[in-house]
Formats: sequence, C-alpha cells, structure tokens
Amino acid sequence: MENNTALITKVDNLLEKVVLEGDLTQLLPVDRVAYYSRVCDSLGLNPYTRPFEYIKLNGKLTLYARRDATDQLRNLKNVSINITNRETIDGVYIVTAQAQLGERTDESTGAVDVSSLKGETKANAMMKAETKAKRRVTLSIVGLGWLDETEVESISKTDAQRVKVDDAGVITTDASKLWDNDMPAAKEDTKECPVHKVLMDVKHGAYGKFYSHKLDDGTWCNGKEKKEWKQPESKKNDKLDKWPDDQPPVEEAPF
Repeated sequence: MENNTALITKVDNLLEKVVLEGDLTQLLPVDRVAYYSRVCDSLGLNPYTRPFEYIKLNGKLTLYARRDATDQLRNLKNVSINITNRETIDGVYIVTAQAQLGERTDESTGAVDVSSLKGETKANAMMKAETKAKRRVTLSIVGLGWLDETEVESISKTDAQRVKVDDAGVITTDASKLWDNDMPAAKEDTKECPVHKVLMDVKHGAYGKFYSHKLDDGTWCNGKEKKEWKQPESKKNDKLDKWPDDQPPVEEAPF
C-alpha cells in the first residue's frame, strides 16, 4: 500500500513539473512513459494506438494529437460535429466546424490557401480544411489545447521538429533528420507546374523523385510540354518504307 502511495505521489509530482515547465525533455525516459500513459488514462484513450506523437516546439518537447486521438475522443465523449460555414476569402478556403458535448458547444475553423490550386489538388486542399476544423474543435471542446497533426505540418522547420521516442521513453533519433521522411506532405513537397500554373505534388517512382499533377481529362502532367512528332514536309506524300531516323520503330504484336 505504501509503495502504491509513493508511486502515485511521484507521478503527481511529475505531472506538476511538466505543467509548470512545459518540457518533456527534462524527464527521465521512464517518467516520459509514465506521463504519456497518464495522459491517455485521463482521457480514456488507448495508448497502444499511439494517439499522440512527440514534437519539439520552440525548443520544448511536447505532445501533439494524431487522428487516432481525435477519432477516439469523439466516440468516447459523444461529441457531435456540424459544419456551419464554408467560404473563400482572398484565395483562402475557410471551413467552420461546430462541436456539441452535452449542452456545451464550441467552434473552430480550418483554413488552406487554394488561390493557385485547381482540379484534384484543390479538392484535396478543401477536404484538408474541413479535417482541420473538425479535429481542432474536437480537441477544444474536450479541453485539450494541443496541436493536431494537420496543424503540425504547416509549422516552419525552424520552429518545430518531429521527435521519435521509443516505447521505453528514450529519444532514439535526431529530430532534425526526421522532418522530410516522417512529417505529412508540406509545402516543400510541392512546386508549380510551368505549363498549367498549378501546384504539383511530389511522387516517388523507380527512377527517384518527380513532380506531377492530374489534368481534367484524367491524364497526368509532369510540368513539361508534350511534343508531338510531325512527319517532315518532304515525306508527307511519300509512302514510308522505314521509320524516320529520329523516331524508334513500333514493335509489331506477336500474333
């Protein structure tokens, strides 16, 4: 009984230290694990689904909420969400989501810049704004004023760094090396198509990284003008008995 009381006192002191200092870096690995578990227990979340991840924000190690956290919270707390407004102001698409928990209501917005986007890229950005609004208002109405993962990706790398912490609470990897590989797609993973003047997303294929965007006709553009081969004027009226030197022959079907 005395051991249990001592453990509870230790954890309470741990929580007090974190609340006052707001930095998990100073904690021992075992205390970091205890804090993570205590946060999950207090909210009724399953820690094995890793509802939270670590981020170093302005030099302080803290937690941010993943999708698993907001989805579980809405289910556990019976939070209902309604979209009350959608509008575009100065090229920024803004979605307002209202949450209700019992008799209480709360509102949050999600916003994305769509001024230079078209087609599927624009549609994805608009859905992202709605997701932001829903997750932000979920965290707000349950009293958890943390960042969610849709907000993390928009933070500058100079202000925030993703941090890997193993199951023992040990920081296993240099945070500065994790951003590009582990963070959701950010602005650095897009560039403008010089042909259609829209943003292209980064892709990874057999020959490495490239950029492309989908056209309205369902085909893809990689930012380069498509050149059509034209038969030379001198041969337009001639029957070609062989393919021009600058074009490869077409292989005949094996049947």
